[in-house]
Formats: sequence, C-alpha cells, structure tokens
Amino acid sequence: GCGTHGPFHSGGLDAYHNLTSNFHREMFMHSQSVRDGLLLALIAGYEEDPLQFLMLSKPTVDSSLAREVVAELRNEGHVEEQIRGVIRLTARGYREYGSKSWPGFRKAESQAFIF
Repeated sequence: GCGTHGPFHSGGLDAYHNLTSNFHREMFMHSQSVRDGLLLALIAGYEEDPLQFLMLSKPTVDSSLAREVVAELRNEGHVEEQIRGVIRLTARGYREYGSKSWPGFRKAESQAFIF
C-alpha cells in the first residue's frame, strides 16, 4: 500500500491553496455568497450596458459551485449564457434582483467574480 505517503502528503495542495486568495477560498465555500456576488457583478454590468455579456473569472468558471449557481439562474430565466463562463443578466433577472439591497457586499468585492 502507499502507507503515509498517499497523495495528500505531497504538499502540492498546500502550495496551490497559498496561491488562491483567502477571499476566493472563503467565497466559494458559501453557495449564497457566490450567488450574491455573481448577481451583484451582473447587476453592475447590466446597469452599464444591458446587452453586454460578462466574462467570468477563471476561479469562478472552475468552481463547480459557481457553475451550479449559474445553471440555476439560467433555468430561472434570470441569466443568459452565451458560451461557458460568458453570461449576462436578463431584463427579468434585473427586475427580480436589481432593486434588492445587498448589505453584506461592496461592489469592489463582486468584481472578483468577473474577468
């Protein structure tokens, strides 16, 4: 067998985690935070230009949790996805979320979700 030298003792994982900012690591642990952060970024984008698609950042695209959130929003008709990781809020999504208050978020934080 591999004894104590299994795949989790290589140290590679730790190195990877050190490269990932605390912000992203904490954010992606919470589905609700991911949803809120994405929506906030999408709302900001929509207010600048309703027709413009936003490109999600690589950590967002690579996160299965974020992909799940995008799929949910798309199924609800609140988000349109052009290709994987390129999305925009629909008019319906903006009506649903645009006027909501977001006490826990600053706009700058939501920018981590987009490229």
